Order: sequence, then C-alpha cells, then structure tokens
Amino acid sequence: MRRRGAFGLLVWREHWTLSLKGRILVLILVLVAALVMVRQAYPFLAINRPLPAEVLIIEGWLPVHTIHQAAAEFTAGHYRRVFIVRALYEGEEGVVHGRTAGEYAALVLVRCGVPEDAIEIVYFQAGAKDRTYHSALAVRDWLAEKGRAADSFDVLTIGPHARRSRLLYRKAFGGTAAVGVIALNDPAYDAGHWWRTSEGVRDVLGETVAYLYARFH
Repeated sequence: MRRRGAFGLLVWREHWTLSLKGRILVLILVLVAALVMVRQAYPFLAINRPLPAEVLIIEGWLPVHTIHQAAAEFTAGHYRRVFIVRALYEGEEGVVHGRTAGEYAALVLVRCGVPEDAIEIVYFQAGAKDRTYHSALAVRDWLAEKGRAADSFDVLTIGPHARRSRLLYRKAFGGTAAVGVIALNDPAYDAGHWWRTSEGVRDVLGETVAYLYARFH
C-alpha cells in the first residue's frame, strides 16, 4: 500500500522488516560466521603445500630460533640446494645491514647438519614496500645470472605469511616454475588460539590485509 502527500513530494509505503526474533537470529548467524572465519583464518594463511622439489628457499627475515626448523625440513625432504634470501638495508653513513644476519643463518644451518656447499645466500636491496615480491624477483634474477634452472622449489616461511609468499613467488616467476610452500610454527603464540594474544592478532590480521592487497593489487 502506498500513499502520497505534500503535493506528491512524500511517499509512505508499507514494507516487511525484521521482528525482534528475526534480529536475534541474524545476530546469531553473524556471530557464528565470524567465529568460523576467526578459526579458519590461520589455517587458510599458514598453508603447507610442499612439492617434491630439490631447491628450498628460506626467507631471510625469519627469526634465528626458527632456523633449526628449516634445517629439519631440509634434512627430511629431497632437497639438494637451499637459498637464504636476505634483504639489505642502507643505514647511517652508507652502512649496509643484513649481510651478517644472512651469513649467521647459513652458519646455523651448517651446525644443524645442512652441507655447507648446498647453501647459497641471495641478497637484494630492500625497498619501502613489497619486500617479499622483490625477494622473489631476486631469486629469479640470481638463477638467470648463474645460468641455473629451477622447475620447482619450496618457499619456507613462518605461519600466516605462507599463502602470500607462495602467491608472490608465483607472480615473480610467471608460471616458469612450480612453487610449493612450507609454513613453520611461530612459537610466539598458539596458532590454534591466535586471537588470545596481541602477537597473534597483529600477525594474522596484518597478514590477512597484506594477502588481500597482494592478491588483488
């Protein structure tokens, strides 16, 4: 039913609207959906999809205390080469930071049983953004310069960074190589209840936004 008034400038209409029970039901459905999303956010981002590859790529920004996990992955897999990809940062008076950290990571790998001659460190100049993508480009360019081919490889990273890392490496290599990924556990928080700690909230929510940006940018 529709009524007009005020010289046709106003219209009154009857319409359906939610009752109190309906509003409660919608609220419950929204809360359930939010709970499902919260519980599935970490497993979605921290994807584990390794390939039967011979090359393992370690993101060089990983905390030192996770390097032993990386060594265990190398030993348990079929890898013959491992690349540590490390960003270099310009500091005061032109001092470059990052090279020592890359070398130390390599030393820890050796101490954990990875053959020294299997390790390569790939450095790249860090930019203001898209560091993961530029690290992938650095690996691609390094392989081209050395005349080496990699039909497939695994990227080893930590927790919810995994899905974004795989996406960006795929973009950088443009389909010329199959990209697998391994997500290490982050001991800083409980992955199954990440929302209970500030570290987990920052990590998962931050990576959710970063992944969506990388996916649709």
